[in-house]
Amino acid sequence: MHYFDTHTHAISADTDRFPVKPLGGTRSEWSQTRPVDVDGLIRNLDEAGIERAALVHASTVYGFDNRYAAAALARYRARAAASEQ
Repeated sequence: MHYFDTHTHAISADTDRFPVKPLGGTRSEWSQTRPVDVDGLIRNLDEAGIERAALVHASTVYGFDNRYAAAALARYRARAAASEQ
């Protein structure tokens, strides 16, 4: 059986390269207490036996700046997918 996680987020620890600027000015609680970068996301997928995941841009961390999601997708193109809209 093949498994695909339909809603994941990745949060970078590198706030110089990927600055925090959440929509509405307030960062989400989950992203502060349980952040996982893309490498951690892939490790979690492996541990759970999940082949691929939809990476959802974290607007409550990055606002309209989707550079981290784009970098994560470029790095793990075989494991992650996202809408191009």
